[in-house]
Amino acid sequence: MNEQELHRQILEVIDLIPYGKVASYGQIAKLAGLPKHARLVGFVLKHLDQESKVPWYRVINAQGRISVNRINDKGEMFSSVY
Repeated sequence: MNEQELHRQILEVIDLIPYGKVASYGQIAKLAGLPKHARLVGFVLKHLDQESKVPWYRVINAQGRISVNRINDKGEMFSSVY
């Protein structure tokens, strides 16, 4: 499986997280068939296109927080509240 397919697989799992629910990096990796690759999930989210509709804000770290910093069009960091 190539890198693009792995990233697509991770994004598909994230897209399945229902409204009002969250999942950890480790849970996403496991559901994508990549156990022990939680860091890859973080990498994929960090490099997610700004226009993407993937609900990245539903993915949390082991402490229950959003770890991925997003940058708006003005170059300012922001966090989403959903």
